Amino acid sequence: MRFGIILLVLVMMCSLMGSLVMQGNPAEWYSRTYPMIGPILVALGFDNIFSAWYFVVIIILLCLNLSLCCYTRLINLLKTKKNVMARAGNAADGQTIGAEAGSSLLGFFEGKRYRRQKTNNATIFYKNSLGYYGSFIVHLSIFMTFIFGGLVLYLSESEDYTLLPGEALLMYDGTSILLDSFRIFDETGRTDYVSTLYITGPNETEAERREISVNNPLTFRSYKYYQQFFGISASITAINSISGGEDTFYLTERSFLSEDGRNGIWFETLYPGYIRDPEGAIQPLIFPAGAFAVYPDPIYRLLVADSGNMTPQFALPAEEITVGDITFVINEPFYYPGIRVKNIPQPFLALLYASFVLMTFGFWLVFFNQPVTVIVRSDNYVLIDSKSSGIQMAIDDFLEVRS
Repeated sequence: MRFGIILLVLVMMCSLMGSLVMQGNPAEWYSRTYPMIGPILVALGFDNIFSAWYFVVIIILLCLNLSLCCYTRLINLLKTKKNVMARAGNAADGQTIGAEAGSSLLGFFEGKRYRRQKTNNATIFYKNSLGYYGSFIVHLSIFMTFIFGGLVLYLSESEDYTLLPGEALLMYDGTSILLDSFRIFDETGRTDYVSTLYITGPNETEAERREISVNNPLTFRSYKYYQQFFGISASITAINSISGGEDTFYLTERSFLSEDGRNGIWFETLYPGYIRDPEGAIQPLIFPAGAFAVYPDPIYRLLVADSGNMTPQFALPAEEITVGDITFVINEPFYYPGIRVKNIPQPFLALLYASFVLMTFGFWLVFFNQPVTVIVRSDNYVLIDSKSSGIQMAIDDFLEVRS
């Protein structure tokens, strides 16, 4: 038992470290994020602690310990249940209360709906026999929790996706995910990073429109959706002056927008800000990656292709560039979400939840359903279960009131 407690403490310590240190990133990320201890974290396996050899060994030892505890407790339980009536029948005389009180005590236990068994010279009353299984069920449920929890962690697969408006993400089982909207700030200006997704089940059997945020993932069928990160894309609307048709493009890499393949604009890059020199020329500001969560003064760098000529140009949001019959409207940048989709295997997740329910039931048996066995003879009674302090108080109160 002590060894099992030590193993549980080690599991808790590893889990705490796994929650404090971001898992699964490249080694360079830890050296950059934790300059002093990054290499040490990687060397100790704290970057992937739940797959580290020592964590696996601890889990295996804990499972072996729990399985042995379950076995020994079950054997002892069967012996206890088998011998309890024999022990009750052979119990020595207990507290003497007199013949009249003994007769009244028989009625007391019958009124409490205790089960009873007659012997030659006594009546055995017993209740809450299921409570004998409490400790065994707790150990068994903990063992099941580690087994099924490990299977869920080992078999679960996760992948990160970027979602842009109008793009549908199709899962392996036919589930479709469409981005309805994404926001970085709420109405008060506080950052909240919320994606509104429209999820449709296979063959359009069911649909759901839900919001997800950093701390509020969405579970739909066997998938779980997390708000993982966000990115910034350029946004340009192309309008055909003849037909009146228009389309909006979201660009995250160098792209050519053209109707005939020759004339149009090349999107080169997007800068977070700019300054103007004394002559009024624009100078884009270049910052390290990640320096800006939001671009305060975005500016586009473009190449305009018109009649074989390529002209570099900077453009601000709301500006228009016309090439032939097409007018390109420069929009404010679009902030798009990165969604982590985790496939949780079935039925192991359901079995894991069942383990938690079983554990709760086991603790209820241990603390609130303790077995009670009482032998009542003509002028005395004996309590067999030493933990039955509650029934001892009830008997004392009954005899005191009766006297």
